[in-house]
Amino acid sequence: ATDEKVYDGTPLMKPEVTVSGDGYAPGEEAVYIFEDEDGNESSITNVGEIKNQFGIEVIEKGELKTLYAADDADGDDENTVETIDENNYNIKKVEGTLTVTKAKLTVTTLTGKKAFDGKPLTAEGTVHGLVNGETVTLKMTGSQTEVGSSLNTYQLVWDGTALEANYDVEDQLGTLEVTKAQKPNDPNDDKDKDKNKNGKTGTKKPHDPKSSDDQTNGKKPAKAAQTGDQFDIMIYMMLMLTAMAVMIVMVVWSRRRRDNE
Repeated sequence: ATDEKVYDGTPLMKPEVTVSGDGYAPGEEAVYIFEDEDGNESSITNVGEIKNQFGIEVIEKGELKTLYAADDADGDDENTVETIDENNYNIKKVEGTLTVTKAKLTVTTLTGKKAFDGKPLTAEGTVHGLVNGETVTLKMTGSQTEVGSSLNTYQLVWDGTALEANYDVEDQLGTLEVTKAQKPNDPNDDKDKDKNKNGKTGTKKPHDPKSSDDQTNGKKPAKAAQTGDQFDIMIYMMLMLTAMAVMIVMVVWSRRRRDNE
């Protein structure tokens, strides 16, 4: 018979025979033995394929009867089996195969991330799929020191009970990423910010006559211009009032003079 399975660390055997054609004569049957020419059992444990070898140990006719106490006080067995000559049959043996395929082994490496500090960034990994308590060593080889990223690689060291030939290795690799380091905080920067919020600066800027902040096309600032205009108006009004007062005085003086004459 033929059989197949995925590697699990245990032997694969199939001690079964199917008889076809005319078959054995009524009452006759064969006893089979499953082994190769060297007497080794027809079985396979590791990945591979072999012939499921077998042979006919004996062809028998009859049965083994048991005589009970009513027939035989000793309860002995009476062997009525008759051995049949194999040459009575034209036997053609067709051997099947026994096949063991690879088990799936998955290696997963973790992802890591940090800001640059001059030290290598590493991360661990795991192995899944080892059967029957078998062992293997997982050695992590991934490392990232400079700014950038790389795969978190690994190496399997087959120094345990597991055999590399029995496994189909798949992996899921993580990423190691180093980002740019942040600029350290300067206490003086915070002080300058506070001064700026209060309208004060640590350093007085030099006066720039062309600056748009305090000059407009070479003219005086708007506030200064407004103060000067108000002053001119006040002078003008005072002159007008003075002139009017002089005119009134002259008119009054002129009328009194005419009255006196």
